Amino acid sequence: SDVCSSDLYRAMPKEELDITNSSDLDVYFSKNRFEWIINCAAMTDLNRAESNREFTFMVNSTSASFLAEKAAKFGIKMIHLSTDAVFSSDVQNYFASTDETCPISVYGKSKAEGEKRILGANPYSWVLRVSWLYGENGSRFVNSIVQSALKGEKRSEEHTSELQSRFGISYAVFC
Repeated sequence: SDVCSSDLYRAMPKEELDITNSSDLDVYFSKNRFEWIINCAAMTDLNRAESNREFTFMVNSTSASFLAEKAAKFGIKMIHLSTDAVFSSDVQNYFASTDETCPISVYGKSKAEGEKRILGANPYSWVLRVSWLYGENGSRFVNSIVQSALKGEKRSEEHTSELQSRFGISYAVFC
């Protein structure tokens, strides 16, 4: 996610790396030693995800599992940011980590598959399901509300569920 990764970027240097290429990851992790991987990479544009299923699954599932496999191979612990979209939006309550997933969107399905693949590939991996991240970068819901307010635009938004928002850097500091 551009929100959390941009907040993490300020905290640590970033090197270009194609996480969709398993061989490139082998080379990278054989040359660099880490104790942790914090995977913030995700295709999070819900509309684009629906029309670009293959790319969405490549980033949110396949690439995430590549990272988990390499982390296991090189003895690296991994934290993966996921989403509450792995659950059906029909249910309005809080979810336990043990609740069965039931995604309805391509985005949610790709993240749910990614979670399963990660947890199956690396016993030292954790999945954090987050929602409503906001930060300096990103064009998410909270940011669009702020921009509309700054422009003096009136908006009418109705939400039937309680929002649990988190500023991206709070996860970066936690991790």
